[in-house]
Amino acid sequence: MYKPKAGLPTREQILDFIATSDVPAGKREIAKGFGLSAQDKIGLKALLKDMADEGLIDSAPGRAFHKMGGIPKVTVLRIADVDDGGNVWAVPERWEAKGIPPPRLRVRERKRGALGVGERILARTEEAGNGWIAHSM
Repeated sequence: MYKPKAGLPTREQILDFIATSDVPAGKREIAKGFGLSAQDKIGLKALLKDMADEGLIDSAPGRAFHKMGGIPKVTVLRIADVDDGGNVWAVPERWEAKGIPPPRLRVRERKRGALGVGERILARTEEAGNGWIAHSM
């Protein structure tokens, strides 16, 4: 397992940064956020790989990191249900967390046409209170 150097952030600091970042947090954004030098970026890359191997964070090549079992800040969703109250519910189009069911997100629609079950949307997501909210883009 990788032991962090003095200049590197801790695992908890990285998880907090990913959770609170306003932009999708890739390696570049994490390094910039903590003011890491070029040499520290090598250690950061190894630390992020270890965190991904342990299941703390999830990423795909060329994509931002996010908490394992969490939802990326911007993602494609599939409309799963429209309840009797007119609330639209969606699930992530792609879900790779093993053993964790995909979360249902309440979609806040803009003044566009109604969304139907099975449609796909690009949405900005946020965790609010006891659930997730998606804002269609």
